[in-house]
Amino acid sequence: MSHEIWNEKFLAVRTPAWHKVGHLFTDPVSPTEATSFLDFKEPELIQLQLPNGEPLQYYAVKLEDEIFGVVSDKWEMIPLEPLLPHLDDFARQFPLSAAGQLRGGRLVFFTFEHRGEILGEEYIKHLIVLHSYEPGRTWKLLYSPTRVVCMNTVIAAESDAVWELKIRHQRSDVEMIPQAILSAQAQVLQSTVDQKLAAFAKINDFDAQLDALFEYVYQMPKAPTQREKIKFGEERAKEMYDRQVEQVLALRNLTRTAYNRFNDEYPTLANTGYAALQAVTEIADWRPNQKSKESPLLGTRALEKTKAWGYLSSQLA
Repeated sequence: MSHEIWNEKFLAVRTPAWHKVGHLFTDPVSPTEATSFLDFKEPELIQLQLPNGEPLQYYAVKLEDEIFGVVSDKWEMIPLEPLLPHLDDFARQFPLSAAGQLRGGRLVFFTFEHRGEILGEEYIKHLIVLHSYEPGRTWKLLYSPTRVVCMNTVIAAESDAVWELKIRHQRSDVEMIPQAILSAQAQVLQSTVDQKLAAFAKINDFDAQLDALFEYVYQMPKAPTQREKIKFGEERAKEMYDRQVEQVLALRNLTRTAYNRFNDEYPTLANTGYAALQAVTEIADWRPNQKSKESPLLGTRALEKTKAWGYLSSQLA
């Protein structure tokens, strides 16, 4: 069928979908509630072997009786459950409008509603999370006038998207998804930037929160996985982990120095959330030894600024 909804795993909130499949709720539903109610399924990775039983560094992505594709050990499964708290927070600002699972389980989507007003005229746009399990497709977050309720509308939304964020199925990228969600929220709410900055300047006595901000913006790396220990050797994997920890600590120290310098130069704004945001921004934009292709507008450094913005936003009453 054209909607390609899998096993009727679909729900709409307030406004029914054209295909009339699934369930309609009149009260707000969170992404966590939608996931539990619809019982979204995730595939598993099955390691391939030679006829003699020797394991390969390739895996089949399988859900029930269907194989979505074969991937190398560099391909990272993106589990949905760890993202749900971030999507629930997202839904508090942009209510969930629809959710479902498509194409034999290959794609889970969440459609969020953004209502605004221009010159007295109300408009509705949508933020759409496309959580793909299919090799060859990226994880996406779109901003589009199209409300996604089926596969046809996924295609339309991708075509007419105002902008989109993409995350590849690689470990280093997958860890950026929560920040990408915050980044999308910041982009949509850009019209409130000036008001937010003024509010950040009213968050006083920020010295006491600086370490918590650093822990959120500059997170420590995860300990080596068993797969990494096997691939690189335990000693090499530990060396790589220790080097990443040193880099994070150095970055925190750089930002603390920038924060103290800002406090000295602008005493009326010293020890505020605004001062902390300026310090994070300065280090993200100007720190030395950056990769030649790394941009302060995209990628890791942009996400550092977005995370600082998100943390400070959470501190506003």
